[in-house]
Amino acid sequence: MSVQENTTVEYIVRKEGYNTVEDSILITEPTRLNVDLEVTMHTFTIKSIQKGLTIVLTAPGYTQVGDSITVPYGTEVSYTISKAHHITQTDTVIVKSSYTKTVNLEVEKYDVTINPVPSDAVVEIYVNGKLINGSMDDWTFILNNTNRDIELQDYIRS
Repeated sequence: MSVQENTTVEYIVRKEGYNTVEDSILITEPTRLNVDLEVTMHTFTIKSIQKGLTIVLTAPGYTQVGDSITVPYGTEVSYTISKAHHITQTDTVIVKSSYTKTVNLEVEKYDVTINPVPSDAVVEIYVNGKLINGSMDDWTFILNNTNRDIELQDYIRS
């Protein structure tokens, strides 16, 4: 582009994932302008109402224990979220903007089988001191009439 001496040229240089540069220059002689764009930085955050989570965030060349990480645009971030007696959650995201991911870990389930001997004995099931029949909230049991096994699927309460 050619302009006359003492002309002000305004310019904008932009690209997705980079900070935009806007500026102007007064042209008083032949000019070549190199404009280096800086990659934008974004924060990826893990949020949960659950207490006592261990959160490990990993990006190339960097691992951190905590609930957030700030990385350049387009960075792949892997995360692992764990807590005793809960099912660990892992995933990988590509960070293109700052955002918060809300997670809630599922509580592990345990099977409990009661085999009465003699097999025709009466079985009563109490959960936290309460006699249950069939199901109650997150608690369920199944009576197998063939062999009288009772399976209690029990959520560990946190």
